[in-house]
Amino acid sequence: MALALTACGRIWNRPPPEGESVVLKPAELTTTWTDADGGTLTLKPDGTFTADNVCGDWMGASDWNWTEPRSGPGTWKGDSGRTGTAVRLSFDGKGP
Repeated sequence: MALALTACGRIWNRPPPEGESVVLKPAELTTTWTDADGGTLTLKPDGTFTADNVCGDWMGASDWNWTEPRSGPGTWKGDSGRTGTAVRLSFDGKGP
């Protein structure tokens, strides 16, 4: 039981990445980002984005824990706090 509870805690409350926290302003987020595998994510000032084969840890109702690269349009929202800046993506299409 303790192992199961520990596993659930790691799934839902993942540890922060190592290194120094970085807090970015919205204007600093609106650019084209490239991942280690050459995928691109373009965040636009109007809150929309386009993605081309971006890697990530996707989690949603239609794509539970999808880990493969994704492409397509959607909307984004920046969320800055004491521990750094996170970008939350919402793809327009359902599923991977």
